[in-house]
Amino acid sequence: MNIAKSFLYFILFAAGLFALLPLNQQLFLQINCFGNAATDYLFLLLTALADGFFIVLFILLLHPLRRGLLLPTLYALAAAAILVQIGKSWFSLPRPPLMLGMDQTCVLGHVFSTRSFPSGHSASVFVFVRYITDKLPARYSIPFFALGVTAAVSRAYVGVHFPVDIWTGAWIGYWTTDLMYRFFRHSSATGADFERGIFISSVTGILVTATYLLAYDEQIKELIIPLIPLSIFLLALFVWRSYAYGKRLFNK
Repeated sequence: MNIAKSFLYFILFAAGLFALLPLNQQLFLQINCFGNAATDYLFLLLTALADGFFIVLFILLLHPLRRGLLLPTLYALAAAAILVQIGKSWFSLPRPPLMLGMDQTCVLGHVFSTRSFPSGHSASVFVFVRYITDKLPARYSIPFFALGVTAAVSRAYVGVHFPVDIWTGAWIGYWTTDLMYRFFRHSSATGADFERGIFISSVTGILVTATYLLAYDEQIKELIIPLIPLSIFLLALFVWRSYAYGKRLFNK
């Protein structure tokens, strides 16, 4: 990313931030639970899939199709998470249920009251958006950006973040990934190195999925039916892939 492009990104971020600030609460109230039971469930599902656990799993799953991007993307995800946590601790802003009161806030899923700014889910989603759209033509990238925006906006829909939190988190995720790709992009491995990378990413996927299933304490009870089978399917896929590529590696 050159200096001119970085400066343009900063101007766009700052302009969006200052435009959102005076409308922050009003816009939140317009977005928060604006639909019916079907849209409630859809946005709750999107917000759950925007969780860092699933973002890591999707990145690991797509590793064979996005050669050379796995490690810099994981670096970006870790860096974005650190920046988000620094922001949350530094600003320590209240979330909508605490700032506006539960009588004005519709909350779907878990209720959070503190450490609102910035949104970690939005950062994770836009790490993934940058990952999946890398070097894609614009016409193919637009649907992924639209899905990323919808998933990020779901954080306001379910009542846990203001638009300013979402905007800032999204820019942290996208910017951080852009920088990591600039400085740490790995060459596309081939042959045994490529197979070894898929094996390692698959074993990592097994560990992450097992942690989600056995130890993650923020699972949303309304989404047990779709997410638990999805997690088991991903676990089985990672087990199969690690076996297939492990067999190739260790039988050579």
